[in-house]
Order: sequence, then C-alpha cells, then structure tokens
Amino acid sequence: MDVPLYPDSTATEGGGQFSFGGKAGISSQEYETSDSVEQVLAFYKEKFGSKIHIQESEGKAIFTLATKGALNTVTITRDADAEKTKITIARIGK
Repeated sequence: MDVPLYPDSTATEGGGQFSFGGKAGISSQEYETSDSVEQVLAFYKEKFGSKIHIQESEGKAIFTLATKGALNTVTITRDADAEKTKITIARIGK
C-alpha cells in the first residue's frame, strides 16, 4: 500500500477491489478511528509534506498522492453520530 494506515485505525466493511486483467486495478478500503479529522490530517501532513495538496471544507479533508504507477486518494470525514472519523483510501494503478 502506498499510503500508510493511520495508527490505531481499524478496517470497516466498506471497500473492495477490481482488476483489469492483471494490468491495472482499482481498490479502496475504509478505516475508522476515534481521533479527530484534524489529528488524522496532521499525521498525513507529517508523512507526506509538500507531496500532497489538501482540500478542506465543512469538516472534511481530501488529498491525492501520486506514486510510481498509481494515484491514491484519501478522504477523511467525521461521522458525528458514531463519534468516529472515517478514512477512505482509494488507489488506481498497477
């Protein structure tokens, strides 16, 4: 995986993958944590610095990270009802 998992996050049932004949694929996985969106975002800012451009609005953050052969998108949102922050990591590439 090109994007490290947020510490102490746990995988949810949200996610899946699809392969194009072994040449490329699309995958995503959702994780959750009790930490805030700001804490999760700070973790990824520390890991990637200027390699990512972050868009934030209304308690949600999203960024993309291009790596060799793949494009990764990370979406961070707060589920106020569950009191959890959801982290969705999607990857398109080889």
